[in-house]
Amino acid sequence: MKVQFLSWLAVFAEYRHTQFDANWDDDVTGSDAKITSVLVTNHFHFGVGFHF
Repeated sequence: MKVQFLSWLAVFAEYRHTQFDANWDDDVTGSDAKITSVLVTNHFHFGVGFHF
């Protein structure tokens, strides 16, 4: 979201959500292999913009 107060001044805010999930299960003779991963991130960005 961006709000421009003057023709040369603005403030902005941004939100990003990232989610990653990986599963791998394999039965190898005599051993087990298993990979499980979960990654969840949330990012908040705020700033001021000067336009000229």
